[in-house]
Amino acid sequence: RQEALAFFFDHTEGFDNFDVKDANEDDSAAIAEDVNGKQRKGRGLAESAKKRKRAEALSTEDSKAFHRRQKVSQQLETLTEFAEHHLVDKFDKVEMLAEACLLLPNFDILFDWSTIVSLLLRESDELISSALRSTQVAVLLRLLVSSALYINRKRLAVNSTDADVSKTSLLKFNRVELDHWESLNDNLQRSLPLLLTRFRDDDANLSVLCALLSCCDYSSTQSQRALKALFKVVV
Repeated sequence: RQEALAFFFDHTEGFDNFDVKDANEDDSAAIAEDVNGKQRKGRGLAESAKKRKRAEALSTEDSKAFHRRQKVSQQLETLTEFAEHHLVDKFDKVEMLAEACLLLPNFDILFDWSTIVSLLLRESDELISSALRSTQVAVLLRLLVSSALYINRKRLAVNSTDADVSKTSLLKFNRVELDHWESLNDNLQRSLPLLLTRFRDDDANLSVLCALLSCCDYSSTQSQRALKALFKVVV
């Protein structure tokens, strides 16, 4: 499955050999031209001081971040279209797709929690050309849950009371994966109440979404506000 999926992505426009992290370098020339163009336009419109200030304030780094999110969103859209076409409504197979994706080198789009959540909450009109279809939303939600449970299982193994299991898992749970989990926890604390509200009338998706509750850590004092926001939706 992994080899077949790698072949598919290698021959699919927009994936660039899965190396999303290098998208900033690949697009740097286009981004620089985009920023310069906006600055020139702002300077040329004396009567539009507000637009000029916005264009001058647009930094290269902000533009790179936006282009990266846009690229990840398009890749996620392509992935959901692939699943929609080949899996039809066999949503139980999405977990297998997620597992195969997670084994691919440099394939980090399933860990881009904020972009996935934005797509699910329909807050991403500027990232993709059109809203995801209901089947694509169902696929993306299951991809989110599968990847979240994957990274959470690895974290829990590190914290295991079994010394042998914990030591072995700690070697595998590297700094990047820890960053993935911390980012997941932060995003879920902010967005899980919104997601539960978004899918409250959709029993099938809501039951899948509830699995994310186990991926949140509300033990710190700072997370109490997020816990209260969650209670307002759940209770």
